[in-house]
Amino acid sequence: MGARIGKFDWQRATDVIPWSDDGRGRRTLLAAMLTTYGQPDPDVLVEELLPQWLGVERALPDAGAGDLEQQLFYLELDRRLRPLRGRFAIISDSGGQVPTHHWLWRYVRLLTVGCTGRATQHSKLWLFHWHVTEDSNDDAKPAAHEELQIAISSANLTADGLKRQIQAGWSARIPLERASSRFCLKRWGVVPEFLRALGRSSGPDGERQVAHWLHLLGRGEPPPGVTFVASIPGKHSRDALRRSATAWGAAGLARLGLGGKATTEVYVLVPTVGRWTQQNFENWRSWLGGKSDLRLAWLNAVHPWNRRWQLPKTTAQVFRKTGVRALSLPAPLATNDDWESPLHANHRKEDERWCHAKVYKFRRGNGTRVLITSANLSPAAWGAVRPGGGLEIENFELGVLLRTDCGRLSELEEMDWDDVWKTDVQEELQQSSISWADATWNGRQIRVACVVQAGVRLEKRLGIVCAGEDAPQPKSARWVKRSGTWSTTIRWTDNHRAPHVVRLRATARSTELREVLVTDNRELKPDDPSPIPALANVDVNLELRLLEEDYGGGLADDAGNAPSDEWTQGTDKVPVADYRIAAIEIARRRWRVIDTWADRYKAAERSEAERRRLYGDGQRLHCRWRALADDDRQTPAERASARAAASAIDARLKAMS
Repeated sequence: MGARIGKFDWQRATDVIPWSDDGRGRRTLLAAMLTTYGQPDPDVLVEELLPQWLGVERALPDAGAGDLEQQLFYLELDRRLRPLRGRFAIISDSGGQVPTHHWLWRYVRLLTVGCTGRATQHSKLWLFHWHVTEDSNDDAKPAAHEELQIAISSANLTADGLKRQIQAGWSARIPLERASSRFCLKRWGVVPEFLRALGRSSGPDGERQVAHWLHLLGRGEPPPGVTFVASIPGKHSRDALRRSATAWGAAGLARLGLGGKATTEVYVLVPTVGRWTQQNFENWRSWLGGKSDLRLAWLNAVHPWNRRWQLPKTTAQVFRKTGVRALSLPAPLATNDDWESPLHANHRKEDERWCHAKVYKFRRGNGTRVLITSANLSPAAWGAVRPGGGLEIENFELGVLLRTDCGRLSELEEMDWDDVWKTDVQEELQQSSISWADATWNGRQIRVACVVQAGVRLEKRLGIVCAGEDAPQPKSARWVKRSGTWSTTIRWTDNHRAPHVVRLRATARSTELREVLVTDNRELKPDDPSPIPALANVDVNLELRLLEEDYGGGLADDAGNAPSDEWTQGTDKVPVADYRIAAIEIARRRWRVIDTWADRYKAAERSEAERRRLYGDGQRLHCRWRALADDDRQTPAERASARAAASAIDARLKAMS
């Protein structure tokens, strides 16, 4: 379920973000930053999301497809991912679990929160920086501009989050001006300070990633009529909560303009309700201002979603005592002939997904507003009251308030609290003694950094686990503490045994083992082989053919099918006797590639990021043509034309640098 101002649509979660070619122009992704709860699923990203966002034209073949079809897909994906290295990050909540090692993390930076203290990353924010070349029906130069796209939802980057759950989300495209201004940045409300806190909590690399997005926010204004509501972990004073830029958690509700003499009806649809005391809940409610009539849309004991939804029995007692009313969500059963979805008219009873959306509807008089957020109804998300009227918050959360309506929540029938589905109080998970850890390798040394709880001692021996190995190699660590962060550097120059995991041990009352994924920060040069396993034995000339095709070389058939054997072998059998004439014919085609590439570079004069991407393509063309010219297996015509093309594009690259 995706939201726009004025209406709600019913669509796939992945369709909130447009395809690279959305019918209005050619879109090139320049940077991205995503947040999720738990570990992101790399297979979902590779199979479902990245091809759509990056404009990969070839679909991922079935498992039984031949090697060539697999290679063509991954070659195109690899080429579009390389320019994004260092500009694509995912920030998650580690939960003490080491992410699955995957080749994708060579391109996409994985970051976790906790560097500045205890934190849970629960927001679901997608940020995209686009370069857009608009289609033109005449011979005039096509217009180009940059866009920021922001999406806020309840969807995690997992197969469950994107395929097996019903979500609520909102997305907007923001045209960007050339210069950034403090005035524009301030108009985004709590978002800039939210991003700054998220970056600090993710470590130095997180701060560098966030800096780009703060700059972009200053280049564009938020859509009219929206208000952002956010939470960041920590203890916040009442004075800080009164400021618009730092009105975190429940304090953000006070800025929604819901106060006054009239009663505000509040409808809450969330899958998880936390452990509320009466004091904390009444404090949360007081931030709404004025009188409020709170109604919780919930399940009965036989609803098929109740295995997923949680409402502690103690909280149900608090809600009953404070006058909260329970509304019955009808069960989407095939046998229920009278069923009508409270979510959307297009929601069918045969839909086996369960609702993971977090929606708060506020109605007063004739006015209705809807908050789409990542925040469940819990003190961890909204804050527990502190002495002096402040709040203590555990989670990063982000939501957007819209002047619109949604679903049929206000039409649901009331049910007795005795019939409400309730769960036993779950014990809180024991906090890890290592609250944050990060490891990077540059080909010469591994740098490990971590933050530990008070009284915890890091052992001076750690283990390095390499690719394809089970047993860790022990190494000595000399820990140095600076600004609350412990760090050590381990010499590691064996590029044939890439380190994948660092094993740390921390001792307090007991010893805890923590595994940390090693980020491979080695430079990925234009002529370096791809880290994708499916491309381990690929013909290097195959990438060249795809590059030439993308820039007008016309080397694949019009239907986009796999090339012929002759095409993949790198031969061009021109029916002429003199290879020099054949070389000229092939060279003309490659000159068109160079001209198209140069024209796109010139058209991107307003986008430094797009020019960097195009420059990288030029470097790869030069490397591949140079290698082709030195390949004795190629025809004389092929080698001669490749040599000429390499020389020509090299001259242009030098002029551009």
